[in-house]
Amino acid sequence: MSAAAGLLQGIHVVIATRRGQHWLLSDDEAKHYGGALSNALRHLPVTMAQKYVDFTALAVAVCMYEAPRIAIDMGIRRQMQQQAAAVQRANGQAGQAYAMGPIAPNSEFPQ
Repeated sequence: MSAAAGLLQGIHVVIATRRGQHWLLSDDEAKHYGGALSNALRHLPVTMAQKYVDFTALAVAVCMYEAPRIAIDMGIRRQMQQQAAAVQRANGQAGQAYAMGPIAPNSEFPQ
């Protein structure tokens, strides 16, 4: 498999982890897609084409390694916010009950 095909498969693995398995490229798809990318890159100076490949590979690596950590952080923050909101709601309800004062005696319920 060419470097371009591997790079394209890597990009699609990153996308598939967030958007679904339908984003994965088969080896045959990656081979043809990578061939088209390689052919297009031949029209650029070699050093420029290599820079694009290298920076794209870096971007894929950053997404693969950092995106799951960011998603976990976002989930933790969301849970903390939900817990804080639940505590505020509970405190607000307790404060409202206290503000109403004691329950008045009712003749239906003997004391």
